[in-house]
Amino acid sequence: MVKPACVEETIIPAEYQTVRRQKLVCPATTRKISIPAEYEEVTKTIAKGPGKMQWERVLCQIDVTTDKVNAVKDALAAKGYTPGPQNGQLADADWAALKSSQEKNGLGVGELTYETLNSLGVSEK
Repeated sequence: MVKPACVEETIIPAEYQTVRRQKLVCPATTRKISIPAEYEEVTKTIAKGPGKMQWERVLCQIDVTTDKVNAVKDALAAKGYTPGPQNGQLADADWAALKSSQEKNGLGVGELTYETLNSLGVSEK
């Protein structure tokens, strides 16, 4: 052995670290809070079925007389619709009442058809 065993003292500096902890100060509790409901009205358009086109017999302009128009207005009024005044002409209010009647009865909408006259009880002639 060249050199005998020996002890050497070495100073190692201390390492510090800050540790943060959360402590529970009071125990957990449960509360019931009533929140009022909020409602919103939603309007949806739902297609009842596919639309279709079909041929229907309509009154010719020659057959749409003053008496026939007034008879149609009387029939619409009798069924609870609100047509315009008895003047022998179909105005916007008359067409709106006629359209409502046709939709309610499942008829073709938009013209004065023979089926519409039959549903209203108006003579075709």
